[in-house]
Amino acid sequence: MPGPTDPIDNSVSAEYSFLELLAETLENLDRPARGQFLQRFFRTVAHLDLTEAASLDQWDQILTRQRQLREESRKPVSLKRAIIDVLASSSHLRVPVLIEYDELKKLEISAATDSLTELYNRRFFEDQCDKELNRALRYNQHLAIVMLDLHQFKEVNDRYGHPRGDALLRMAAITLRNSLRTSDYAFRIGGDEFALLLVQSDTEQAITLARRICANFATATAPMQMALPIGLDYGVAVYPNDGDQKEVLIRVADERLYEMKRSQHDTHFGRRADIPERTAAAPPVSAPPVPLETAPPSASPSSALVERL
Repeated sequence: MPGPTDPIDNSVSAEYSFLELLAETLENLDRPARGQFLQRFFRTVAHLDLTEAASLDQWDQILTRQRQLREESRKPVSLKRAIIDVLASSSHLRVPVLIEYDELKKLEISAATDSLTELYNRRFFEDQCDKELNRALRYNQHLAIVMLDLHQFKEVNDRYGHPRGDALLRMAAITLRNSLRTSDYAFRIGGDEFALLLVQSDTEQAITLARRICANFATATAPMQMALPIGLDYGVAVYPNDGDQKEVLIRVADERLYEMKRSQHDTHFGRRADIPERTAAAPPVSAPPVPLETAPPSASPSSALVERL
């Protein structure tokens, strides 16, 4: 755990030293004493009347969330941010005493945002997907879900390093923000995985938007002059055509994403991805594999990510 003098980002407040010291002190207490202290702590900080066991459980969740945020952002994250994130997500944060209201709102926005790309994160995707799908059901409107990821992103990291990979992720996010409507949402839901919620968009509109983002992303990445084919692969699912449940729509979009990835593999390697390597008895493949070093940049179809604050 970072000490009070470690460098921190701008979102960390003056309570950083106090909370980090508190965490270190709690580590030295036995479990019963820790439970008693945390019970009083949560009652004072957020007017929560929890049992000792529930207080210990909340604290464990906070420490776990801090580690997750630190790994995702690759920089120190304050305990205060983790506390707000966990208490807000469990609907416990009703009367915040620890921080001022304006700061609370900033931290809540920060907790819903991916720090690298400044797109919304996976947790917010899950929540907002439920809300927008319910709205589409209620008003009989279309809702498109688009799942995407960067083409050959692992190879980019392996060959050029993670800083170049991070630059690609940020470029994809910028392309999405510049291409999409303010009524839609863009999310980073994994390493190189993104998702879009396109409000009142049917299949044709969603695919048209994804293709436009593809072209924009290809233009944006061309100056990088990488030997690997760079692009975005995507899959689209639309309510009500492809289902009326979130899990079904996400699964359909994922399946179509991987269909496109297999298609891109075929294009770059001259054979179907689901056919095993040739043996002596197998018929010859029509086109030999193209070495990655000489493969031209691909304008592989991209997907639409949307962001609204």
